[in-house]
Amino acid sequence: SGSVAISVDQAVAFFQGKNLSISDTDDLSGEVILNYAGHGIGLAKAIGRGKLKNQLPRELVHDNAWA
Repeated sequence: SGSVAISVDQAVAFFQGKNLSISDTDDLSGEVILNYAGHGIGLAKAIGRGKLKNQLPRELVHDNAWA
């Protein structure tokens, strides 16, 4: 477990329900707090090789919020 800072583009992708690719997840495992601008915005699961699986509940996904 741990936390990782993400960019604005990654934050948008997270709220769209997408999984994230992060370059520095080697030391992360299990549930990870996603931080944007110093604030925790959600959880993801580190699944290895720079991948974070989105844990945002489907009813909170905003597919076209920033389109």
